[in-house]
Amino acid sequence: MGAQTLTPFNPTAICPKCGGDQISAGYQAERSHCYTCYQRTHTEGLCCIEHIDRWCTRCRFSWAEAPLDVRAAAASREGAG
Repeated sequence: MGAQTLTPFNPTAICPKCGGDQISAGYQAERSHCYTCYQRTHTEGLCCIEHIDRWCTRCRFSWAEAPLDVRAAAASREGAG
């Protein structure tokens, strides 16, 4: 995931691959072990950034979204500069 900008967490997300609406979510701290990160990097699966791991229970596609407090923290830092 690296320098990629994540979209904010969407509690009503639908799967971008199959359109399913049974989406699960799990918090992943930076440097934690994450299956979504493992799929994308094929390394140890250590997360580069804090994120919410999302996965479709119908087709098993997974993606990452930004935690809501990350967006607020970034705005706070920009305002302080």
